[in-house]
Parts: sequence; structure tokens; C-alpha cells
Amino acid sequence: MKFQSFLALIILIGIHLVFLHPIFISEIRVSPYYLGTGILFLVLLCLGYFFQFKKHSNKQPTHLFSPIYVIIGGLSTYYLNIHLELGPVIAAGCIGVAASFIPTFIKHNLASDIPVATYCGTFVGMSSPIIVGSPFFILFASSVAGLILLLTKDVLLGVGGKLGTIAFGGVLSALLFFYLW
Repeated sequence: MKFQSFLALIILIGIHLVFLHPIFISEIRVSPYYLGTGILFLVLLCLGYFFQFKKHSNKQPTHLFSPIYVIIGGLSTYYLNIHLELGPVIAAGCIGVAASFIPTFIKHNLASDIPVATYCGTFVGMSSPIIVGSPFFILFASSVAGLILLLTKDVLLGVGGKLGTIAFGGVLSALLFFYLW
């Protein structure tokens, strides 16, 4: 296992642990059900990494422009969600469908990364207006998510939930940054 792949896997597991942490601390004593579910989830995550399907590797963003596509997806979804009041699901769906057609019209190697990276950004743009104070928050969160996407391009290929986890990591990083700032 390459060190970069191992580091990327640790980052994804860390994001999941932060996501699961409130479940564990919500009760004074952790029930065996929650603890068992969390451990099972992490074991399945690791197994997904070790038994990943290489046939999906051509669908993972590989170009350095991928973070830009994540930013575009996040900001455009935010705009449709907040300013046009379409709602987060409809906004993400519109941007995701529009991005999926771009490789059909642009026959360039760089265009193949646009749908996946843009769709990752739509998850960032779906953030609640209570959490998101401005487009600058989305810009920062999408930038972090784009970097995580580049770092984890060879990890968990073909495993569902990767883009949402990456978006959650970007939003969580932005929340932490703006809270500490």
C-alpha cells in the first residue's frame, strides 16, 4: 500500500469518526448497539478499500483542475439553493445533471473530470443556510473538499458515499477555520 493511499484512507476514516462522534457522546454511556455499528462501519470502510474495483479508476478525478470544478459546483448549487430558493436537492440535481453532459460536448481529456468533481461540490453547496454565512464559506469549503478529492483519488474506488464524505470534510474544515478565526 502506498503511503499516500494510506494517508488518504486515514483522512477519510477521520472524517467518518468526526461524523459519528455525536452519536457516541449523545448518551452518557455508549450503548453496545452504537459502538458496534460504528466499528462495523469502519471495518466495512477498510474492507472497501482493500477490495476496491480497479475498473472504476478511470472515473476518479485526476487532474489538478478538479478543485476548480468542485468550487464551481459548490457555488452554483449555493446560488440556486439560497438565492433562487430551489432547495438543496433540486439545486444539486440541476447542477449535477448539467455537469454530466459537459464531456459529451467537450471532447477533451480534462472534461472527463468535470461531472464527478462538480457533483462533489454540489454536496458542499447543499449546506444549510444556518451554517453557511456567505459564499466565501462555500468557496473555502469547496476548496478544501477539492484538495481532499485530489488526495483521495485512488482510495475507495467504486465505494459509495465518497463524494459526500469529502464534502462533509470540506464543510467541517471550513466551520473549524471560521470558528477559530
